[in-house]
Parts: sequence; C-alpha cells; structure tokens
Amino acid sequence: MRHSVPVFLSLVSLACSSSSPAPAPDRNVQFALKYTTAAGQETHWCEYKKLPKSASGEVLVSGAKWSWKNAHHWAIYRLQPGTPIADLPLDKPFDCFNPLGAMKYAQFSSAFLQAEPSGETSFPAGTAFPFASDEIVILQTHAINTTAAPIDISVDLQLKVSDAAAVQNKLGLIQFYDPYIYVPAHAAATAQMRCKIPQDITLVRTTTHFHMRGARVDSFLDASDGTRATSPFVSSTSWALPPVLDAPVKVPQGSYIRTVCQYQGDDSNPAVQGQYKGDKEMCMTIAYYYPVVEGPAQGLFENCVQNPLTTPDGKELAGFGDSFGTGSVGCFDTLSCVQKVLGANPSEAPNPHDGQIDVGPNFQKCIVDSCPSASTPLFRATNCIGTKCAQDCSDPQKCQSCVIANCGAEVGVCMAQKCE
Repeated sequence: MRHSVPVFLSLVSLACSSSSPAPAPDRNVQFALKYTTAAGQETHWCEYKKLPKSASGEVLVSGAKWSWKNAHHWAIYRLQPGTPIADLPLDKPFDCFNPLGAMKYAQFSSAFLQAEPSGETSFPAGTAFPFASDEIVILQTHAINTTAAPIDISVDLQLKVSDAAAVQNKLGLIQFYDPYIYVPAHAAATAQMRCKIPQDITLVRTTTHFHMRGARVDSFLDASDGTRATSPFVSSTSWALPPVLDAPVKVPQGSYIRTVCQYQGDDSNPAVQGQYKGDKEMCMTIAYYYPVVEGPAQGLFENCVQNPLTTPDGKELAGFGDSFGTGSVGCFDTLSCVQKVLGANPSEAPNPHDGQIDVGPNFQKCIVDSCPSASTPLFRATNCIGTKCAQDCSDPQKCQSCVIANCGAEVGVCMAQKCE
C-alpha cells in the first residue's frame, strides 16, 4: 500500500468550470485499469480518471462495487492544489512512482481504498463522500507477482452516486498515520500514536492497516483526561484483509483515538515506517467521518499531523498527534538523539513528498525509544528550532545561541519532562 503525503494538505476540489447547466452524473460511474506485472516484481500502476459533470457542482459518492484479477488493492487519490490538470493523460496506465508518475500530484490520503478481491460497499443512508464535478482523480492499483512469468492485472470499479437532496451529511476521511516505526530483526516491537479530536464526530466504516510483520493492531477511544481505554473499538490481526467496522462510532470532542501496532521482526533486516510491504511497515486507523472539520485544519486533523493546530491569535487547538514513543527515554535525551542523528545525516529528518513520508531509520528509532509523554514537548521544541533557527543551526555555535534566544522556553519544558 503506497500513500500519497495527504499530511499537510486539505482536500481541495479541482473542478473544470462550465457556463451551461450540467446534467446529473451517471449513478454508476465506471472506471477500469489493466496492465501487466513482470515476474518477481511489485508494481503500483495508475491512471488519471475524470468524474462526470454534475448540476450541483458535486459528485456525491455513496458507495462502490469492484472486482480485480491478480491485484492487492485499489485506491482513489485526489490531486494537490495547483496540479496542471490540462496536461494530464487520461485513461492511460503508467508507473505511479516513476519520476513523472502520478503520485507526485497526489494528496497524502487516498479518498477510497479497498483490499478485498471483489465486493460492494455503501455508506450509511444520508451520507456520501463529495468530489467535484469534472474532478480528475488518480486510480491506483498495487500488485505483487511472486511467479516466474508475467501476470495480467485488471481492476473494474463502479462508483455509486447519490442525489444531493438525499445527502444530509457529507463525509471526510481520517487516515491517522504513524511516521515512526522501528521493528528489529528477530524481535517483537510496538508502535503507537494518539490523535486528539477537535469536535464531536461520528466514524463510519472504520478499519486499520499495517504490513506483513504486523501481528495485531488495535484502535482505542481514550477519554479527554487522557485515561486510556482498555478495550479497542476496532482491531485486526490480518494485514491483507483487515475487518471493517460498519457500526457508527461516536467520538466526543477532546477525546483521543489511539492506535497501537504490534510487530514481529523477520529473519532479515530491521523494518521502519515506509511504503513497501516487503521491507517497510505501517500503523494506521482509517475511517470516514462527519461532520467534516472545516477550514485549513481539515487536512491537518484528518492526517493527525504532529504539529499543534493553532488559531490566528496563537491559541492551541485539539487535533494533533502525540504519544508516538513506546520506550522509556525522556524528551531531552530524545532531542539529543535526533540532533545527533541529523548532525550526522540531515536527510534523516521527516520529509513529506510525492505521496509518502520519508524519515530516516535512526531518527525513527529515537522517537520509538522515547516514552509516550515525551512527544508533545519534543515536537514543540523541534518545530520551534526548525522554524526560527534553521539557518543558524548549520553552524553549531550559532545554533546554540539562536535556540537559547528563540526557543529557550520550549527546550526548557522538554528538559523538565519526566516519563511516567
């Protein structure tokens, strides 16, 4: 499963304008994708697809029906703002991740993703996921060919569309994604993250995701005071076919969704967070939800970014990720760890781009080894240093002076943090 880094992007529609009234969209929007995967290869192939015109300006998708041959999953991604849509080749399959591939334009989150070979699904009555009239999206398919001969891959997809009058609640999509995972070879390991919820929401069709080293993933709903739930509301022990919770889940404002993933290392190399199932891991809670968080905070919340969300006057809001660590190292020692890593190799810093989040393995290990309560003061300090001292910190002497002058309070809180 390869993801686009919806992490810092809100879902922005890319619509083509029209001066004449548009017809209602076909209720059965048909998409197909066909290609060949060579022997022993893992492939991600994409096509740009255009949704139909709609008189309301929106195509309200209320479900999907699909089947595939020799694939692992299909997904639909929306495009980043500013994508040069006039130049995109429609309905032509190509490698999603080659230098000119589709995923460089993709938002971090997939709008739809299914891992079953065939099926049909519908959102609850009165709900639908909105696309724009004439919007161009990316249809992605993933395949792994373990045979000694080429195999043909095909996906046939039908999107169900509802009338605007039948939709009381438009859906958003959360994909809470943990950027920090470290699984040693021959050993058990755990990764986790926690996301604070900025308003009352209802989850629908909740599921989870990890890769082949995954033994179990649990999603918990913790109280607003931080009290941890003891029973998960959704769990999985299958990386290939995780169950989907159809029952709605009410999530109060200020509460937390906490995702805990357990792994067993294999006989080869350590695994860290990344896109490819063979040598990387993931840890996610995925769900559609309503009502949608409005404004610039939408994309930040839906991807549970590690940066605190703030109002224009500087007031901190709920809706950011923390509790990434599963070890016992405090904030200041973790800050020293990541600074040492970046001093040796600056490219290990988290880098969201082209549908993924690249983080160096040593950086990830520093975070995983920290205790859960270290995350918030750590990232407040690193965000401050990165924002106010990035240029000065190319020189160690200037860096120290800048940090003391501009981020002393944040570093002080980090120094005082104690693991509980």
